[in-house]
Amino acid sequence: MKNPLAEVFGFPTYNTSEQANRYRKQCLCPFHNKVPNCTKDKASAPLGVCSMMHE
Repeated sequence: MKNPLAEVFGFPTYNTSEQANRYRKQCLCPFHNKVPNCTKDKASAPLGVCSMMHE
């Protein structure tokens, strides 16, 4: 099965740039949060995914 995740912490799953790695490591959210850290699912262990592929 193809990976259904469109992004993780705002970057495509294949993006391994320094910025993407920093966002993932620090759990930063690039989408309209009132706080800089992702709170999707759990604040202590955020999911980091807001977009899924469809078909």
